[in-house]
Amino acid sequence: MFVIVGCGNQPEPSVYLYFETEIRDKKEKEIAPKEILAINDSIAYDEAYAKYCISRKVYTEIASLGKEAANSAGKPVSFKLLDEMGNDVRSTLAESTILAIESRNEKSFNPDEPSNTNYSPNTTSPSKSNSTFYISRECYGAKSKDALNALVRHLSNNDISSAKRQLSRGELIPLNEGTAVEMVNYGSANCKVEIVEGLYSGEIVFVITEFIGKR
Repeated sequence: MFVIVGCGNQPEPSVYLYFETEIRDKKEKEIAPKEILAINDSIAYDEAYAKYCISRKVYTEIASLGKEAANSAGKPVSFKLLDEMGNDVRSTLAESTILAIESRNEKSFNPDEPSNTNYSPNTTSPSKSNSTFYISRECYGAKSKDALNALVRHLSNNDISSAKRQLSRGELIPLNEGTAVEMVNYGSANCKVEIVEGLYSGEIVFVITEFIGKR
């Protein structure tokens, strides 16, 4: 006699398709879909919105390196998530659920930081005695000059995949506009600074000089 041992009523995950639309060379293009496995629509939408936030962060870092770099990358502008029947998941969820998911992800990927808009980019070499500066626009700081050089090299070769891998390896730190930094070493192309507030306080990073403003 065979005995069948039950494992409980665990729901089987469904396959969802995530489609992202980007603008590249002034044209909108829908990139190849990615599969998301989830046991319900809200979990699937949560993962999809997280993917969208990551894509926007990656583009922001790329665009911070200049117009040429920005043109080499696709700017994420929207996404859609379809269930196995081809239905738009957003239309099946309550508005309150959608707002909660999007708000949670926005807070996670774009944490609130004190900001200061009353400053302008510094164009002269600063002295160490007056070394409190601010990030003048949202960008990323590289944890080493090699990491920054590698990022520039990847972008000049239109190698977006390698740039994304740098982000996933933690070689880059997101910096919100207004984040206070201390100048460690000034350079005409990039500066070495210490972050002095927020989640990454104490970290030393390299930042493109034009994205640093003086208080």
